[in-house]
Amino acid sequence: MRFAAFVASLSLLLVAAPCAEVAAADWGNGPPPPPPGTITVIGHALASRPPDVAFVDAQIVTSDASSAAHAAAANDVIEDRIANELAKLHLPGTAGHTLSYRSTYIAPPTSPDPHEAYGYVVTRSIEVRITPSQIDETTSALMRAGVASIDDVRTDLADRDAIYRDLYREALDDARHQAETIATAARVKIVRIRSVDASDAGGFRPFFSIGIRAAALPPPNSNVASSLTVTYEVAPFPMPGYLRPPTMRERR
Repeated sequence: MRFAAFVASLSLLLVAAPCAEVAAADWGNGPPPPPPGTITVIGHALASRPPDVAFVDAQIVTSDASSAAHAAAANDVIEDRIANELAKLHLPGTAGHTLSYRSTYIAPPTSPDPHEAYGYVVTRSIEVRITPSQIDETTSALMRAGVASIDDVRTDLADRDAIYRDLYREALDDARHQAETIATAARVKIVRIRSVDASDAGGFRPFFSIGIRAAALPPPNSNVASSLTVTYEVAPFPMPGYLRPPTMRERR
C-alpha cells in the first residue's frame, strides 16, 4: 500500500509540474501591455495674397450653311486675328491656347434667330494667360478680334504649389503646438508621430466678373489653405518619487 501511495504521489507531481511552470511563466510576464495612448489634432495654415496671374476664357464661334470646311476656315481667321491682337499687347504667342474644338451641324428652325448660329457650326474655346493688370486691355482685344463670347476671367497665384509646401510645414507646426498644449493638460509626454493625413483644403480661386473694370476694382486675393490630421503617441510622465509605490527593499 505504501508503494502504491508513493507511485500515485509521484504521478501527481509529474503531471502538475508542467502546469506549475506555465503558471509561473504567466505570472512572471504579467498581462499584455495596454495599447499606447494617442492625441489626434488637426493643424491648419492659410495664405492670402494678391493674384499674380489671370486667365481669360473665350469662345470663337463660326458657321456656314453649306460647308463645314468654310466654317472651320472662318474660325481659323478669327484665331489669327486674336494672335495679332495679343502681339500688339506684347503678349507671347503661347499666352493663348485652344482648350477645345468642336464641329457640329445645327438644322435651322422654322423661325431662325438671327443671333444664333445654324448649319455647320465650329466652336473653339481658348484661354489666354496674362497678368491681372492686363485683364482690361486683353478682353477688349479679344472682342475686337471677333470672339463670340468671353465666358469668365479668373485670377490665381502662379506659385501655388510652392506656397502649399510652405503651408504644409506651418500646419505641422500648428498641430504640434496643439498636441503639446493637450499633453501638458493631460500630464503626458509626446513620444512620436504615429500618422499624418494631409489633404488640401481647396484654395479659393475667385472669379473676376467681366462687367467690372480692372482699374476700378482690383481682383480679390487668392487663398491657399492646408489642413492635415496628425496622431501622436503619448506616454505618462515618470511619477515623482513621493508618489510612486514603494519598492520591496523599502518595504523591509
